[in-house]
Amino acid sequence: MLPDLSSHQGVVAIVPAAGSGSRMGTETPKQYLPLGGKSVLEVTIETLLDHSQITLIVLVVPAEDQNWEKLSFAHNERVVVIDGGKERSDSVLNAVNFLSDAGLPYELPVMVHDAARPCVADDDIDHIIDAHLKDSQPKLLAAPVIDTLQKVKDGVVISTEDRDSMVRALTPQVARFIDLKNAL
Repeated sequence: MLPDLSSHQGVVAIVPAAGSGSRMGTETPKQYLPLGGKSVLEVTIETLLDHSQITLIVLVVPAEDQNWEKLSFAHNERVVVIDGGKERSDSVLNAVNFLSDAGLPYELPVMVHDAARPCVADDDIDHIIDAHLKDSQPKLLAAPVIDTLQKVKDGVVISTEDRDSMVRALTPQVARFIDLKNAL
């Protein structure tokens, strides 16, 4: 049954967790690998549940995935689980469509945070939400690039990029619901 989110307040977190772990080279998807006695996914979801501004989490998993049902948050009413898509963007779009169908107000902030990033700090979540709330513009957590970046063509270095103008895009990423919906 679809919830009625038309009067919902607070930040909604979308957590894509539909990946297979193929790039990591493990049979177990990385969100289910152990971390400190829990799964990576449990640590991520519990971190978000503990944050005072996050009022709902939409967890996006593969349709056939039932592993999440055994985890600590499985019966938490602030966590809604929906089916993911083929690519990360498809999974986020599924969550956006779910939230739209449930009537989530377009002006509310929505945060996208990858399931496989369990070590996000509360201060970073606070910072990105507060920065977004100041001007309603989309924000993302980023880190400076410290490695040398080189552009190559056919295996030959053709230039060295200016790393001072580059950042590593991380999650969470926060935007107004309508802006995320329109972008997708």
